[in-house]
Amino acid sequence: MRDQDKDDLGRFAKKSNSERIVRSIRVTDEVWNLLGDKAEENDMTRADFLEALVNEEVVWNEEKNVESEVDFDVDEVAEILKEALTLKSNAGGKIKAKIKEALALMNIELEDID
Repeated sequence: MRDQDKDDLGRFAKKSNSERIVRSIRVTDEVWNLLGDKAEENDMTRADFLEALVNEEVVWNEEKNVESEVDFDVDEVAEILKEALTLKSNAGGKIKAKIKEALALMNIELEDID
């Protein structure tokens, strides 16, 4: 954890214009330690990390038993879809073709769409 900033009188410096009040929470040791680890990874206190998490300034990315592999090139699909966005709005057939191309790369079959 980083050293906290202090003012000229040695008190902790304010982090925002909003008043901070001491609070307490009940959590298991496991949760408390995990929160400390995550805060330390982000060079913050636990309180700062919780506030940043709520304000969506940091992300808690813990994957547990989740398979997130894809068997297609995400960048290639993104490029195709970006190309579709550059087509004129009245080029419906071309746009549809690009979308189909992207879906095919993602191994998604379209049986009922022409």
